[in-house]
Amino acid sequence: MSIIAKNYQEIVEESSCLQKKTIRKPKRRNQYTVDFKFGSNVSTDKLRSYVEAYFKIPASVAEKQVIRLFSNIQFPNDFNQQAKLGNLSVDPHSYNYKVIRIDKKNKLTIFTLETIDNPFTPFEQFFQKIQTCNPRLALSFQAFNQRNLDVNTYKQTKEQFIEDFEAQLDQPFTCYLYKLKNGVCSTIQRVINDKFMDLLGISYMMLEDHVLSTNILPFSTYIDPYDDVCEILSGLFEGNLKQDIRTREVMNYNGQIFHARVQNKSFFTYNEEEDAYYEYAYYIYDCDPRWLTTQRVMRNQEEYFNEKWFQQDKLRTRLVSEDSQTIFSNRNCGFKQLDF
Repeated sequence: MSIIAKNYQEIVEESSCLQKKTIRKPKRRNQYTVDFKFGSNVSTDKLRSYVEAYFKIPASVAEKQVIRLFSNIQFPNDFNQQAKLGNLSVDPHSYNYKVIRIDKKNKLTIFTLETIDNPFTPFEQFFQKIQTCNPRLALSFQAFNQRNLDVNTYKQTKEQFIEDFEAQLDQPFTCYLYKLKNGVCSTIQRVINDKFMDLLGISYMMLEDHVLSTNILPFSTYIDPYDDVCEILSGLFEGNLKQDIRTREVMNYNGQIFHARVQNKSFFTYNEEEDAYYEYAYYIYDCDPRWLTTQRVMRNQEEYFNEKWFQQDKLRTRLVSEDSQTIFSNRNCGFKQLDF
């Protein structure tokens, strides 16, 4: 069994054990504990007024419109994201998923994801909008959408084959673990190896700190908002469909843009107990070795944490200054005994 599959199985088993455990805590009783007898003559008018006031509060409207599809196709929708890691783009999954767990297994960093409860976008309406903008994107999107939801395209692979393939990988790669169940495709995990972090110009400490602070994962592909984004997305979708090797523009932490050959490789398995299909989608990068130097990573790590501590120190100084000014302005007049 591959490291990715084994790690996910351990998480499922751990979660199952925790769900089976029942924790019973006896209710503490003291002189302030008052029993509420249902059906009694106790007035509930005050409670009812609270409930009515609560439901009159309008639901908050999201500042950014997030696209969520049953096929789990992700669209980047904000190119000016403030909470980025250096100059790295934002993984589009960060709009629909949050990181709930980080594991370090040998040379792999595994992020376990949980779906954010965003409403599903109607496919037909969204497809019509794309069709009017760019026919090529519409065709590749429609084909990719159908492929993700059609179980007949999930050709099963033996676990041993996936394990052998993963063991021989010596290049930078990232892997997404998808799950298709009851007509809904979702992302379970994202995995990156140490060389992929070298490619991005970041260290594990930087990545862990950034994800814990912002819940945002970095993305390697450079998408210039001033270029034809539709054509870039079309190429990404077509690459997933054809499982071929394509050249992409990659931007690292320092904002340096270079070309890398990216191979898409997907493997599928089926779990009878869950009646669910799984896809292991690997993206393997081949680039000039000079972009994989650890010296750049160490310099970036030093710069990242120095800047963070500097900003924290500035904030701490400002808060202390504001607090002392508040105390000084609220100070009462002094008292002094005068001799007449």
